Amino acid sequence: MATMDNQTMKPTEVHPTDIFRQRHDWIGQTVSVNYSPSQKWYYLDKQTPEEVTLIKIWDSEEGVAKS
Repeated sequence: MATMDNQTMKPTEVHPTDIFRQRHDWIGQTVSVNYSPSQKWYYLDKQTPEEVTLIKIWDSEEGVAKS
């Protein structure tokens, strides 16, 4: 599994993405991220089934990282 250091991502690399159940049945929104060579990525190898990886996607609280 690979994970990115969110501090290396630029705001212009994040894009709102609509979610549809069917062609015209809008149900919400998420975000997509463009890859950039300036981003720092980490590969998690040798992880066992007993180990857990927590990946924070978003936080609505003010003053904390949003991704």
